[in-house]
Amino acid sequence: MLRALDGVNLTAHYASEAQFAHLVCSRFPSVERVRFTNSGTAANRMALACATIATGRRTILASRPADCRAPPA
Repeated sequence: MLRALDGVNLTAHYASEAQFAHLVCSRFPSVERVRFTNSGTAANRMALACATIATGRRTILASRPADCRAPPA
């Protein structure tokens, strides 16, 4: 079974992204891996997927408004 924490990448990437990822990891010793996304939505989905895999928990607490562009209720 393939897991997100195994470092599987199913997207296209460029050499410059790999070089930048290496620079980030070498600059911050506590960072082992980086994942670039095209939007905040994609970043949040990736973070939630990694968190549920790492913790084994499937319950997620969310607040409203969940969209940064939405006006407060």
